[in-house]
Amino acid sequence: MSFRWVQGHAGNRYNELADTSAKTEAEKVQAGLPAVIRLELNP
Repeated sequence: MSFRWVQGHAGNRYNELADTSAKTEAEKVQAGLPAVIRLELNP
């Protein structure tokens, strides 16, 4: 596995997925719910 920096919100599907997932989990934590941490990479 390798990582490559991409500009935020640049249309990269993995970047968009990570951003959406992070926002969803942050909203759960703010609501007092447990966060679920998982990473699925399916090209």
